[in-house]
Amino acid sequence: MVSSSRGYSRFYYSRDRARTWAGPYKLPTYDRKGIAARTDYIVDSKHELTAFIMASKENGREGRVLCTRTRDGGKTWDLVSYTGPEPQGFSIMPSSIRRNLGPRLSPHRTARRRQDRDRILLQ
Repeated sequence: MVSSSRGYSRFYYSRDRARTWAGPYKLPTYDRKGIAARTDYIVDSKHELTAFIMASKENGREGRVLCTRTRDGGKTWDLVSYTGPEPQGFSIMPSSIRRNLGPRLSPHRTARRRQDRDRILLQ
């Protein structure tokens, strides 16, 4: 990742249980100033993967989670949706699960203002 408020994120992949890696490859920015792809990925099938990543808000600061998906092994990525409206403060660090091949649950850290960062809620 270049920066959570400017630039793109990179990803790598392995076909041999992490002995060797291919990459880096750029994730699209979806017209945002910055994208921060951390470790929130759900493998759906051999060529499909869903990722919950953090994008910069309209003001350029970090703080909005979105869902993106590839169906061709990472060659192309589609923006599925944002996980909610743009927050006043920030919404970061998604940590998603899929329950019995059903709906995904994606809690993330939120705060209304930077000074509230010690009182972070799960959404």
